[in-house]
Amino acid sequence: MQKGDIIVAISNSGRSLDLIENLKIAQNAGATTICITGGYNSPITKVSDIVLMAVSKEQMYKPEPMSSRIAQLSIIDVLSIGLAMFHKNKILDNLQKTRSALQSRKP
Repeated sequence: MQKGDIIVAISNSGRSLDLIENLKIAQNAGATTICITGGYNSPITKVSDIVLMAVSKEQMYKPEPMSSRIAQLSIIDVLSIGLAMFHKNKILDNLQKTRSALQSRKP
């Protein structure tokens, strides 16, 4: 990674050591670091240039962290739509290429 690159790390707890280490490496290389987390004071926020909060309450009767994933995916969706709007012509061209390539895969 280098200056001008962006890395996005997603961790609800914000305590994943691998993600924290990767953000440090990217930041030292000059990249912009962004985290999506549910823990405002968690360690991942200390190595992120931009902190996006995805706070949710998990349900006790479900074994998987569904609420936090939906909150995180909503943020990712907003970011991707924003980028698409900013780079509209390039994105539309790439979408058309993708649709054309997948057309032959449909029955």
